[in-house]
Amino acid sequence: MPLFTFFLDYRGGTYISQVRAKNYLAAPRVWAEKLELSQIPNAPERFRENLLKSFEFEKPVALKVVRNTWCCALIYTRRSMLHFTQTVETPQAKQSEIGAHTR
Repeated sequence: MPLFTFFLDYRGGTYISQVRAKNYLAAPRVWAEKLELSQIPNAPERFRENLLKSFEFEKPVALKVVRNTWCCALIYTRRSMLHFTQTVETPQAKQSEIGAHTR
């Protein structure tokens, strides 16, 4: 399955993580289901639920100037924006641990 890298901008922080999904349409839901909420300061109790609810109404929109990159409006989460890209793996990258978060 393809690897996708997600960039969540939320309340002044940027949180980066990776998931595998069958395609770009399924990737945001897989990401939200696997997201480690403990890594996101001030995430409300219903954060995951609100992400999933947003994906019911909003579909990923391809960025015109960047290949294999999408944006999702998170209409049920305040002060947030989600971008993600299909990530090409190199042999060296496949051996490393997948998943990172930054602030």
